[in-house]
Amino acid sequence: MQSENDYGHGEEDHMVTYKMEGLPGREEESVWLIFMEDRPFVLYDGCNWVKASDRDYNDFVVEITAIPEPATLCLFAIGTLLLRKRP
Repeated sequence: MQSENDYGHGEEDHMVTYKMEGLPGREEESVWLIFMEDRPFVLYDGCNWVKASDRDYNDFVVEITAIPEPATLCLFAIGTLLLRKRP
């Protein structure tokens, strides 16, 4: 995924995403971590392009966890059993 800013420099991403699996104590879950940078990487000061970003990617952080819903799993299991019993 490429980022495009107002200055035409689209070679660097403003968002980094990691998928984490097998975390201690959370072995059954998949976790996605999204890190975002809030500043443009370069700015034009009238004469020159200058670096503007601190590139820390901790300005906006989101954790998304996929947890299976028990009711959906139960319905899936019942449907599978019903399909297997039919001749």
